[in-house]
Amino acid sequence: MTRATAETTIAAYYAAFNAGNTAGMIDTLHDEFVHHVNEGATRMGKAAFAEFCAHMSETYRTNDAFWTGRGYAKLPGVLAEFAWKDVGDAGESVKQLQFWMRGV
Repeated sequence: MTRATAETTIAAYYAAFNAGNTAGMIDTLHDEFVHHVNEGATRMGKAAFAEFCAHMSETYRTNDAFWTGRGYAKLPGVLAEFAWKDVGDAGESVKQLQFWMRGV
């Protein structure tokens, strides 16, 4: 795979991810895709990844409702970035922290 093809594939995956388009995400994956989950067993293949995505769609919720329900609002563009190594990863990756605020 060329670098350009890899970059196009990665961009397509993230565009599908950001749109909540699981089928689009899966379309970008190789048939022998292996999903190393940070909590749980390794999943092999597109079908196993599709099952994982379906489970996450049913069970995962952001904390936004928790914070907005307590009167907080996101501060647009106010983010901090931290890097750490997750379990099983070869190296650190950057994570973003969104700041919230509420009136006094």
